[in-house]
Amino acid sequence: MEATFKLSGLEGARKVLQKLPERVQKRVVTAATRSQAVAVRAEVRNAAPTGDGEKSKASKTYGSLKSNIRLLKLKKMPRGSVGYRIDLGPSAKRSFWGYFHEYGTGRFSVAPGGRSKRGKSKVHMRPRPWFRPAVNRAAPRANQKLQQSMVRGIEREAGKLAGKYSIAKKSLR
Repeated sequence: MEATFKLSGLEGARKVLQKLPERVQKRVVTAATRSQAVAVRAEVRNAAPTGDGEKSKASKTYGSLKSNIRLLKLKKMPRGSVGYRIDLGPSAKRSFWGYFHEYGTGRFSVAPGGRSKRGKSKVHMRPRPWFRPAVNRAAPRANQKLQQSMVRGIEREAGKLAGKYSIAKKSLR
């Protein structure tokens, strides 16, 4: 599953950000994007299904689905881009049952592309989506968090740069 967030209304911040050095731009964008991803991860963790009663064998071995939800920074991104991925554990094998809840199993299984798959499984579980609805619920708050973090980061970095230049200016007198 993949979610992309589109933003508008940051034209002024974008203009100021472009005037800052490239390393400062990267630092501001990375921090703001991470704050957005953390907000989405929190909503996904809250929405994660929890079992009632006795823990399953997989849950005893690998931990709860909620504890396996991780935030990973994407390494291969186009220059000037930053991305994060919310993942179910260090590997998909660790919390595979999250996919069963999201897409169902056997006869009721629905592939990520929306196609229905007729499986020969004897256990049939209807899809009970939790991941995608959680991401959709988190989107407005996450975008707001990104905007706030972006503005704060620009102000902080601009203040640092202004402070350095004012000290250098004083030493030249």
